[in-house]
Amino acid sequence: MLSCLDQTTKPYEIIVVNDGSTDRTRRIVERLGREDRGVKLLNFDNGHSAAFARNRGAEAAKGDIVYFLDADIIVEDRDFISKLEKTFQNEKVGAMLSGYGGDYKTFLQKCQGVRTMMSNLFFRASGMRINYVSGVRRKLFEEMGGFNEKIFYYEDRELGDRIARRTKIPVVLVNLRHVEPSTLSEIARQARYVGKGVSTYNLIKENPLVLIYPPYPFFWLIFVACVLLSFVNIISLYILALLFLILVIEFVVASYISRMILPSLCFVFFISPFRAFLITCSFLRNKLKA
Repeated sequence: MLSCLDQTTKPYEIIVVNDGSTDRTRRIVERLGREDRGVKLLNFDNGHSAAFARNRGAEAAKGDIVYFLDADIIVEDRDFISKLEKTFQNEKVGAMLSGYGGDYKTFLQKCQGVRTMMSNLFFRASGMRINYVSGVRRKLFEEMGGFNEKIFYYEDRELGDRIARRTKIPVVLVNLRHVEPSTLSEIARQARYVGKGVSTYNLIKENPLVLIYPPYPFFWLIFVACVLLSFVNIISLYILALLFLILVIEFVVASYISRMILPSLCFVFFISPFRAFLITCSFLRNKLKA
């Protein structure tokens, strides 16, 4: 947030939605608010969802343009606000997406970097475009009804798809960094969020190919089923061999495009099934609650 204050063009307002955090967020924002009246805090004791937090922040906003910035994004571009202003000077632009890179310092972050590269390759190869939204005109946001609060994790994709039917969403390249999970516990927490999100958002309807793409849990469910059935069914053994071949091909491709052999190996054969297991458990737990 400090980087948002250190801009060549000062933002009209910065609204921080503290949705049930247990760290020092509230105290830090309250201190900054006393130093700068443009910094405002919306505090909620119980955590809800990203859709809930973003909608509450947008409701409190007074500016014509609303930009959503997650807590794990670092702004390194001092002309960030100026680039947003320039983009929305074009009245035909109703929303935009910020292009940014990742922060891959630790080994596990590099594994996550491989996951990002492979996901992007999958989307391009399948001809699928993900319509995320970073900034949007407040009037358009209100007309669209904001983020769907019934969706826990993929609310930005769902809103992006709806907005893309009305207007083009240009990508604006700014120097932002996404801080990837750096520990197994952080990766596990993210996986549980994804599992809860999948229970509220139909990924298969969005793209049926996720059934056979290894980073998604569906592939590993089929893999485990074939392992169990291979003892009694020879066809399952053949399918299992085919799935293992897919994993080997994924490792080769990941190593080639990332130029990182060990992170690619770890991602394909450890991180991917580890996340799939946790996503599946979280999905089933939330489905049973519903």
